[in-house]
Amino acid sequence: DSKEWVETKKKTIEETSNAKNYAETIPFLQKAIKVAGGKHSFIEHDEDISKRSITKYIKPKAEIEGNTLILTIPEFTGNDSQASDYANFLESSLHKNNYNGVIVDLRGNRGGDLSPMVLGLSPLLPDGTLFTYVGKSSHSKPVELQNGEINSGGSSTKISDNKKIKKAPIAVLIDNNTGSSGELTALCFEGIPNVKFFGSDSAGYTSANQTVY
Repeated sequence: DSKEWVETKKKTIEETSNAKNYAETIPFLQKAIKVAGGKHSFIEHDEDISKRSITKYIKPKAEIEGNTLILTIPEFTGNDSQASDYANFLESSLHKNNYNGVIVDLRGNRGGDLSPMVLGLSPLLPDGTLFTYVGKSSHSKPVELQNGEINSGGSSTKISDNKKIKKAPIAVLIDNNTGSSGELTALCFEGIPNVKFFGSDSAGYTSANQTVY
């Protein structure tokens, strides 16, 4: 609804009016969607989707160093079974290990499905509104954590034990490759008294994507 978009849309329609096929419109649409939706918007071709469907599942890690539990949280784009494995590995690591503090390492996490990341870490997060998406005309949609479930619209993941861990100090590590759902996972920890952030500015992809065919 910006002035820039109104002008860009008009220009793009003019530039593509003589296109002989859909492929000829792509270079102009590439420019237009960056105005419409920012850097998080992109055109995805069939071959890109095929590659994404065989993305290797990277499992999170849990290590004890001194009296600190270090959780490495990679990006996630797997199936429902892998999402459950991902979330429950983190949850069980939080409940089964002995430690005095937790490091949540989100460096290099470029995003994917938010649900397994947040649910796996949910013993560290208070129930309630984690953050809110704000759309056109200030329409808002809160993302909420309640009783081990999250209404993020991602995979229907559930964890085995949602008992809260309240006393441990938490360090959240981010860098300029922490993006999209990785950033939103970090954002869930913002404002919690026993949490501190370390690292650099994140990638700046804090928006939701919707596929348009």
